[in-house]
Amino acid sequence: MTKQLPANLKETFCLDPASPSGLSKRTKSEEPQPVGWLERHGYWRIRFKGQKYWAHRVCYYLHTGTDPCGLEIDHIDGNTQNNHPENLRVCSISLNQANQKLSQRNTSGYKGVTWKTNRNKWAAQINCASQYFYLGLYDSALDAARAYDAAALEMFGNHAKTNEMLNLV
Repeated sequence: MTKQLPANLKETFCLDPASPSGLSKRTKSEEPQPVGWLERHGYWRIRFKGQKYWAHRVCYYLHTGTDPCGLEIDHIDGNTQNNHPENLRVCSISLNQANQKLSQRNTSGYKGVTWKTNRNKWAAQINCASQYFYLGLYDSALDAARAYDAAALEMFGNHAKTNEMLNLV
């Protein structure tokens, strides 16, 4: 669970498109100074009064005035370093995961497609709200990928990152 953002963040930080994190610290005498550091998994962090906060959550808060506590903040373009306010949206965990790119562990080359050795066919499946949905068996991986894409668009709408969007089909 994410911690609630302090209301006085607005007094200390401001949105800054020139800053790599998207944030700068307000100063009395000078121009705002960029803040934050890049974590090894690709997200920006900032420190405020001894506590660490995700920069994308702070950017969303400063832009909307709404604390996203308890919800996910999705990077629409999939780039976790792009904290521009127009690239951030509130969503559920399930919708955030729907916007993920192809996993590095994937062996089929397509999202939602696996090889079923015992059937000698490609299977399409999708996960939504911690439930797997079986979409059928297909002779080609491409047909299975298209079945995944159709289901993803139906379930996740504009949050879906399909195989077609990833230029895989």
